Amino acid sequence: MIGAKLHLKKRIGSSLSNFVADVERKVSQQILGGTQWRQKQWRLPLKEGCEGIAPISLSNSRTRQFMNNLEPLISYIFQDPEDEEQHNDWMELLSYYNPAMELLRKPTEFTDEEDIEEFQTMIDSFYEKWMYMVGRNGITNYVHMLGSGHIMHYLMVHRNLYKFSQQNWESLNEKMKVTYFWNTQRGGNYRKNTPDNERVYLLSILKIFQRELLWLSGIGDDLFNAAT
Repeated sequence: MIGAKLHLKKRIGSSLSNFVADVERKVSQQILGGTQWRQKQWRLPLKEGCEGIAPISLSNSRTRQFMNNLEPLISYIFQDPEDEEQHNDWMELLSYYNPAMELLRKPTEFTDEEDIEEFQTMIDSFYEKWMYMVGRNGITNYVHMLGSGHIMHYLMVHRNLYKFSQQNWESLNEKMKVTYFWNTQRGGNYRKNTPDNERVYLLSILKIFQRELLWLSGIGDDLFNAAT
């Protein structure tokens, strides 16, 4: 996205709107798994005055989709001949990062040090390339943990990272948001003069989840058969 910010400034005078539309189309179709006829809904947030890209917040699952399918977007952003070096740098960066993350997420335990050393070797290559491309501005907490060897030490001690994953909770949180905005009245099924402290905004979500739990657990089948 740092490269995209630079290119936004270059294209402001001519075809910024077309450039943004193309980026959104590629993300919706080629990164998030949409099609030409059924596109995913994603918008590129811009800062005021179109001077760059605004902060982007993504869920864990959507971040994985971006990282695993980022090549078409990189090829589009750095398509000019003068951008060949940056294009190659980003592609090389992905070649280190994605395999390392895939190895790190495996649900089984690391049984020997060779797997752990293989992971850290890829991360070291990623870290060196990342520092060359963006410098200290790109050192976030997660990047520091990877590059400093903290994750490698953790794997040496505990042999697995997957067992402490918060993915299920993040997935549940994402599901609750989608359910609230798309399948409920957002607390609007009360009379107009009902005080806010008497509106139960989560009740409709809990009812939907309860019905789903009944059928997934098989209890719903038993109750339905008993009723008939």
